[in-house]
Amino acid sequence: MSIKAKLKERGKSLRGWALEHGYPPRTVQLVVQRWGQRTDRNPHGGIGRQIMAVLRHELGEE
Repeated sequence: MSIKAKLKERGKSLRGWALEHGYPPRTVQLVVQRWGQRTDRNPHGGIGRQIMAVLRHELGEE
């Protein structure tokens, strides 16, 4: 199941999640688009890695 679907299941949107956690919504959208389905690698660093770590932890994908 995709990250967007899991958030929707919890009654949240990607934009709502981003604002709730203090991230720019467009940045979160791009990070999820690029890295959301990948399991072989993590983002290279910085905010992308942080966003994916928080999202995966919150959605129980660790």
